[in-house]
Amino acid sequence: MTYQPDDNTYDGGFRRRWIPMDTRTAIVTYILIGINVLLFLIINGLFRFTDMNESTVITLLGAKDNALIAAGEYWRLITPIFLHSELLHLFFNCYALLIWGPMVEKLYGRFKFVILYIVAGMVGCLLSYVMSINPSIGASGSIFGVLGALLYFRQRWKDAFKRFFGPSLFIIIGFNLFYGF
Repeated sequence: MTYQPDDNTYDGGFRRRWIPMDTRTAIVTYILIGINVLLFLIINGLFRFTDMNESTVITLLGAKDNALIAAGEYWRLITPIFLHSELLHLFFNCYALLIWGPMVEKLYGRFKFVILYIVAGMVGCLLSYVMSINPSIGASGSIFGVLGALLYFRQRWKDAFKRFFGPSLFIIIGFNLFYGF
């Protein structure tokens, strides 16, 4: 018997791709959340239990600092994506990663997900470097990369996207844009 798709059930092969991927644990997403939380605890521990101020602590741990990047510390284009000093900022970034990360990790695979997360974060840091002289930290650029990967998914499988996400993805993007500014 051959598969005869009708207009109501055919989804461009999405189900065939989705079902086997759905059984894998999104381990990379959980590792990234763990790293963010661990570094948040380290930042706040150093700030509270030493004589260093918050600015010194986040600069020491790798915040985006234009002068230091210009002096050759290019690793500061990666490290800020794992640093958060405010609980609310950490919560929203980790929440978005928890909600959308496993989906993107399963859709694109672990390796591509890590590359996407880091490259998107680096692009966010580069934009911050160009547009702002202020030091910065946070995973917002990486989160926008994850959300962008889902928007790409939307272009390829519109019906499946509507069933799984509806308007909620756009609400998260809007909130992150608002919070970022």
